Amino acid sequence: MRPKHSSTRHFRLGRSVRRWGACLVLATTFWPAVARAGTPGPVDFSREILPIFSDNCFRCHGPDAKTRKAGLRLDLKEQALRATDPVIVPGKSDESEVILRVTSRDPDEVMPPPKSGRSLTPAQVERLKRWIDEGATWGRHWALEPPRRSEPPAVRERGWPVNPIDRFVLARLEAEG
Repeated sequence: MRPKHSSTRHFRLGRSVRRWGACLVLATTFWPAVARAGTPGPVDFSREILPIFSDNCFRCHGPDAKTRKAGLRLDLKEQALRATDPVIVPGKSDESEVILRVTSRDPDEVMPPPKSGRSLTPAQVERLKRWIDEGATWGRHWALEPPRRSEPPAVRERGWPVNPIDRFVLARLEAEG
């Protein structure tokens, strides 16, 4: 029987401490991001809804009058929310024709039509429902918004910024700690 050396015990203990330390570092680093991912904010039309419409709906319900079907335009808020026969009823996804169509199992009713080779994923359908239930706030693509001048933020270290852009950078650095 071999005698146990204290250096072997210390090596094993050190390895165990390093492993647990690495787990602790990873957990504290990534946990805030995981927690934020579980609490979604309001649905952003330009980032989340417009891409769904443009990829799946605009071929038949977009700006091109030659290919437009049923006289419906989903690229224009006024058309989608029209007073007579609206396809989107803000706050009421269960009454919105667009949701009834994208969730239909009837091949003659479902949108996009099966022959298009396109369909919405369950996550996209849920995002659409959430957006409608939140009030179907419409927005334009960010590239179509006119630029607005932002006032540079106040910073604690006033001698560091050389120009106004530096104040934006320093404010972020100060906020992050």
